[in-house]
Amino acid sequence: MRQTTPTAVALTLIPILLPCVPAAAQDGRPEPTTSGKDGVPVVNSRAEFLALSRKDRHRYSRAHREKVSFFVDGQSVWSTGADIDNTTGDVSVARLRAGAGLAFRLNDTADLIFRGRAQFSFYDFSGAAGVVPSMPTLADPFDDVYDVSFEPVLRVLPEHGWQWFIGGRIRSAGESGANFGDTIIGGGFAGASYDITDSLRLGVGVNVESKLDGGVWAFPVPLIEWDITEDLTLLTREDGVALEYWFANVWNVSLVAGYERYQYRFADSSAVSGGSVVDQRVPVSLALTYSPSESLVISGRVGAEVGGSLEFYNASDTKIADTDLDTNLLFGFDVSIAF
Repeated sequence: MRQTTPTAVALTLIPILLPCVPAAAQDGRPEPTTSGKDGVPVVNSRAEFLALSRKDRHRYSRAHREKVSFFVDGQSVWSTGADIDNTTGDVSVARLRAGAGLAFRLNDTADLIFRGRAQFSFYDFSGAAGVVPSMPTLADPFDDVYDVSFEPVLRVLPEHGWQWFIGGRIRSAGESGANFGDTIIGGGFAGASYDITDSLRLGVGVNVESKLDGGVWAFPVPLIEWDITEDLTLLTREDGVALEYWFANVWNVSLVAGYERYQYRFADSSAVSGGSVVDQRVPVSLALTYSPSESLVISGRVGAEVGGSLEFYNASDTKIADTDLDTNLLFGFDVSIAF
């Protein structure tokens, strides 16, 4: 089994950290590979590194990760217009996200990670009058919103036995001009998994956060990593539960199903003054990924979002509207780089 604890569905339980391949594996001509300490391969060239199996490449990268690593990631997603129930209109959204972080190697199995992210979402309502029934002429309840977060995470990933992680999250999400104190969302996450066999690891995680409309939201997440064959794996990862097939040494295709929940605070000057909205969706997509090393991952995906809904709350945190969204298409692009 790889030493990766599966990640949460959509709302991140642990961040992706892609350890850099050491300089010894970057250049030079192929040399014979021999077994090193604890079964970690000895690699003398990049060609030799690429000749390893995926499991051995991960084992090598994990064992040789730096004491301090820096990583960045980015994502863009476009959701086409989803018809809004009980109206003649639709809503589309484009999301842009950027993140960066530091990882400190505490020992051979443990890491302390600090990560920040900023996501900007651009909503476009068209002909949506009636989306909030108490405001029948309101056709464009909001447009541009932000979501900025910071997460400290401790994770312990031995190759065998229990792997676990625990972390916290502080977020600010809302429209520009919203009262900052009213945009704050706090929460945390934790999980653990155990290798049942050499090819199967199972566990459970939970993601908990406060709600802008009051109360607490909790979402349990099954953690799985099942190597069905050498090239086919069912696993929980950051964007959902994925069936991942490696059809070439540095290429894989995956079928992914996830769950996304966004919440934003409105500005006092907005139509729903000082209120909030919750946007929930279930994305199902087919992704193509290129990963020449564990320091670089580039993905493109296409799919659909199903089971979507919008919930609106007023400034007193009373629900004033709840409407379903029809299925829509989605297109996305992701990149992760570690240094």
